[in-house]
Amino acid sequence: MKQTIKMNKYVLIVLSIIILAVFAGVGFFLYNKKVQPEIVSQVGITAEECTKKGGEIVNILDDERAGDLEFRRDNKNEQFCKNSEDYLSDVIGLKCPCICCKKSTTSSFGNDQVEKAITDYLLTQKYFSWKTTTDSHNFCVVENLNPTENGLFPLYVWVRCGEFIMQNGKLKELSGLSVPTKIDYPNQLSFYDISKFSYEVPRNGSLYSKEIKTIFPLNVQNRIADFNSKNINKNIEITALNGLKK
Repeated sequence: MKQTIKMNKYVLIVLSIIILAVFAGVGFFLYNKKVQPEIVSQVGITAEECTKKGGEIVNILDDERAGDLEFRRDNKNEQFCKNSEDYLSDVIGLKCPCICCKKSTTSSFGNDQVEKAITDYLLTQKYFSWKTTTDSHNFCVVENLNPTENGLFPLYVWVRCGEFIMQNGKLKELSGLSVPTKIDYPNQLSFYDISKFSYEVPRNGSLYSKEIKTIFPLNVQNRIADFNSKNINKNIEITALNGLKK
């Protein structure tokens, strides 16, 4: 009887070890599957097609720009890069969710040349572009606060400018500026002459609220009051990273 009980104890111990080993194996498999995604089938687009469509190839494992991307496999469509607003597709033949094709963004100004001309102009102005160290680089991005005006000046924009360096392989902002701005330009000109632009911004402190009302129309004032800086802050990081890689 005692021998039987002793044998049963050994059996229970062995069974417990086997069960623990099975659970450990399953856990390791699931973890490894998560961190080592399988090769996707040929359902995406090639890197060349991505470029032709105006997209940008983004390695989302080491690129914070893709931090909001959804990683999941759809039964009807096996693409991992599912955020259709920002991404075109997986890039085939590569591990996903590692490589995605990021869509080119449409300018809120209805004309990419207008946006570029404005940012080029801002970078010539000391108020928006400055240096605290010799090896830094300045970048500006803008967001149209009144996109229904068909691109006619004056334009009311949110300006985000910053001074950046790469430090230990990472982007670092040394100083920055974020402010609603009125941009004016003679509408009769068919090309953009940077020297013809002008700007007006509200002053800081007690004058800020008063000058918001005098510089901007009412609908833009409401946009300013509700403005969320998340997108424009992300945009300037992208712009700075791309600029510093050149």
